[in-house]
Amino acid sequence: MTASPAQILAAFDAAATERSINQPSKAYGAGACTWDLPHAGIPTYMVLTFNGTLTRTDGATGGTCAASPYWPFNVLGPSSLVDYAGITRIFADGWDLELMEIVKNFGAFPDDPYGSLAYAPNIFTAAIPVAKAGGGTASAPVIFGLIIPVSYMKASALGSYAATVPDGTAQYQLHENVLTGPTIASPLTIDGVNCTAASLSGTWNLTYYFLDAPNTVQIPLQALAQVHELYRQQSTENLAAGANNISDLLTGRTYYRVLQNIVEGNAPSIFHVANIQFLIDSSTPALDEYLAAYLVRIRNEYGRDMPAGVILRDFTAKPWTPDSYGSLTARNILNGSFSAGSYANVVTLRECLYVPAGNLVQMGAGA
Repeated sequence: MTASPAQILAAFDAAATERSINQPSKAYGAGACTWDLPHAGIPTYMVLTFNGTLTRTDGATGGTCAASPYWPFNVLGPSSLVDYAGITRIFADGWDLELMEIVKNFGAFPDDPYGSLAYAPNIFTAAIPVAKAGGGTASAPVIFGLIIPVSYMKASALGSYAATVPDGTAQYQLHENVLTGPTIASPLTIDGVNCTAASLSGTWNLTYYFLDAPNTVQIPLQALAQVHELYRQQSTENLAAGANNISDLLTGRTYYRVLQNIVEGNAPSIFHVANIQFLIDSSTPALDEYLAAYLVRIRNEYGRDMPAGVILRDFTAKPWTPDSYGSLTARNILNGSFSAGSYANVVTLRECLYVPAGNLVQMGAGA
């Protein structure tokens, strides 16, 4: 009897051993850097870490150096994993990646992800240094880490790619956000008068994790024909009192999760969202919730609230497959108290599997 694609994938995942390779360190401050990823195995995820120092400069009267709600994760700007075929599998910033791990692992609170464990300051620390009395500079360490999910699940080849193909190289293209700015999109805001400057120095490190199986184990080509996609889109449209904020989702994909991060008046907030909806074919609600119902349901399902400003639509129990819809839309009906203020936007982060144009199965056979 011929094994099914699901059986081939399960056998490969069971037989494979997880291995890892450290990549060369990159200095912070260039604005962008790129890693050519190893031609090794089938990658499942990467861990990106930052270890550095934040320095602020103040006059005799200490000024304001305020952290974004997304600090320190939004030191990492929108960055991409592009495979050997030129397909962008991940386009996400640091806060996007942190949100995805909160959802998947039910767990880590961004403000205190390691609790009171003795090693916690060696893994995560991001306190803003207090202004030095009488002026001058003050410094504090900044340490954090992020998971970059290549495959759909960390212990499975599903949605990944065969890195051992003879031609082409996959790359992780890292971009840094400008450190200071007037809105929470920037990691820090300084007053520019009493606090005259803030600077960050440090090092990015990347570790590549992959599955390595014996040559006798069949490669799950059908699983590798699917692309695991994590992709952000940003909009400032229809953000006003009483408006319908609409985000149309790209078709041809199987949808597992859709996260939205709403900023109102330069602060993350969903408390002026009256109704949370998910529409099929632009008009038929598959999900229609009052805000209060959504908040109660999320706490019941996850045992915690989502971070401020976050709306989660989780379809992992029954994903939306392309044969079930013509179009999918995330719609948030804003109430009459919504005020865009100085800065408002919506970031929509989709997690999908899809089969792209071209023949990834044949390319995967090179493994």
